[in-house]
Amino acid sequence: MSVVLVSVSCTRQPASALPSGLIELSEWGIESIPDHLPAGEVRVDVHNDGALRHELLIVLTQMSVDELPLEGELVDVTRIDGHLVTEFEELLPKSHVMVTVTVEPGPHVLFCNIVGHYSAGMRGVLAGDG
Repeated sequence: MSVVLVSVSCTRQPASALPSGLIELSEWGIESIPDHLPAGEVRVDVHNDGALRHELLIVLTQMSVDELPLEGELVDVTRIDGHLVTEFEELLPKSHVMVTVTVEPGPHVLFCNIVGHYSAGMRGVLAGDG
């Protein structure tokens, strides 16, 4: 009988040491988006400064944010050539949420996918540096 000893070490930066980015939503736009964020774990602080409920999707894609596929008044996420990085649902008026997400190298599109909000201008881009 043989015994194998395995040592696993997992180091993770404390949340306060992670790079961060602020994203501010209002009617009808995304007012503050970092131009770029480093690839890897990043703290994202999303503020809904508006008077209406919003949501925010962040998608890694080469597609132009102004030409995302629509199904009626919503972006058809299933037809975006890329993948969903994260989604913030139910951002109530005057609220904020802070989470850690993994940013990948490349262009990311951000948009609110509540009926009519994307078409009204609630969209933007950021680059994931790699």
